[in-house]
Amino acid sequence: MIPYPPLDALKPVGNGIWVVDSGPIKAGGLIPLPVRMTVKQLIDGSIDLHSPTHSDEGLRQEIEKRGAIHHVVAPQPNLSLTSCKQDRFTTDCYGCRN
Repeated sequence: MIPYPPLDALKPVGNGIWVVDSGPIKAGGLIPLPVRMTVKQLIDGSIDLHSPTHSDEGLRQEIEKRGAIHHVVAPQPNLSLTSCKQDRFTTDCYGCRN
């Protein structure tokens, strides 16, 4: 399975909603799976990240142009834990076990 290009870039899907395709990662070390983060802008202008992927400084700046990152939700900590620790989010992280 191949992730959808462009990778590691914000792609708008609705008003105040973007996705970032990344990866793939290998589930169980064998099966390549694409990874997708959802970026949502809340009514107060802040940003929620759902299922964080790897992000470099450029992607993070692009996200923060749209608002301050206030929440990071990692529904599958075994997949998202690395992203949370690597990016050193200084905001509420749910499921990350920083």
